[in-house]
Amino acid sequence: MLDLVFLVALWIVIGISLCFFPIPIGNENSTVRRLPYVTFAILALNVLIFFATLPLVAQQLKEWAGARQDISEFLVKHAELMADEDVRGKLVESGLMTRRESDAIDRQLSKDAAMESEYSVWLKGPEAAHLRDDFEKKLTDYKAVASASLWYQYGLAPNGDWKFYQLITCAFLHGSTSHLFGNMIFFFAIAFSLEDLWGRSLFLGFYLLGAVAACLPSVIYPISAPCIGASGAISATMGAFLFRLHKTRIKVRWLSLPLALPLMAMGKKPWGAVMIPAYIYGPFFFGSQLLYWWFNNKYQQASQVGYSAHIAGFVFGFGFAALMKMTGFEEKYIHPKIEAKVSFSASPVVNQALESLDRGEIETAEK
Repeated sequence: MLDLVFLVALWIVIGISLCFFPIPIGNENSTVRRLPYVTFAILALNVLIFFATLPLVAQQLKEWAGARQDISEFLVKHAELMADEDVRGKLVESGLMTRRESDAIDRQLSKDAAMESEYSVWLKGPEAAHLRDDFEKKLTDYKAVASASLWYQYGLAPNGDWKFYQLITCAFLHGSTSHLFGNMIFFFAIAFSLEDLWGRSLFLGFYLLGAVAACLPSVIYPISAPCIGASGAISATMGAFLFRLHKTRIKVRWLSLPLALPLMAMGKKPWGAVMIPAYIYGPFFFGSQLLYWWFNNKYQQASQVGYSAHIAGFVFGFGFAALMKMTGFEEKYIHPKIEAKVSFSASPVVNQALESLDRGEIETAEK
């Protein structure tokens, strides 16, 4: 019953996303006390790294695809090798096959006892041993190409082979221009308000901690592909925004391709902008990520989107903002420092001079 409820909720989320394709571009708190240098720096650094590394990444992806294609063609030519559970396990570990695909082959073999017995005998023979050796060589070549790539070196490396610095550097790598600019637009829509609220140093520390927190699911339960992208850290800013500025309205652009013709027939544009309160947009975003994550895990679907990173980042951001507020850290330490920097107060000497002028003591005022 619960699965049915989740499926219905998921289809509602998918329907809304497809029909109105929401893109947050800002919020109503457009006036800030100081320029959000940290927000601009994070945006600029992500864009700079992406385009500076694009030629290298493109070449590495080409080599990566070639090695993958080599294994794929080999296994198509020798499909009987897929009956070997050990071979399938290595393919799953390397991200070349999903667990669901491996289990489907296992079920197919189990249904046909004669086929299973035949493959069992063949797998013990010399031909199978020779093919395994060829497979191992191709798989080793593939892993060498993959592990030498920028995404493996500075993204969060898969299968538990990660390094500590990758918890931060992975948040500054992106897989495509749509991946990059989608993240950056979302980030800008909410980040500058938090930076203005918390100050530059604290916001920078929060953002980097959010990147680390978003990696934790992949650290605890390693996956077979490198994790890259700023979306986990950006989800942390969304969680913090929801708690700290829950009444603030987020400006969302929408585009409706499925409803384009009906809307135009009614004389309306299939695009527009709406202001949605954070207490509505935030839970919708978080709920959608939970549903997508549940569906992929429930039905063992492969996905290039790190829903678990979004969830972990959001929870961290919400909790961080709650802790800041409940401990009074903002009021005691952050706000006084920011106000001291942005507020103007005349020098005591100038005040004395003005008082002297009021009394008609011009020479004293001049001194």
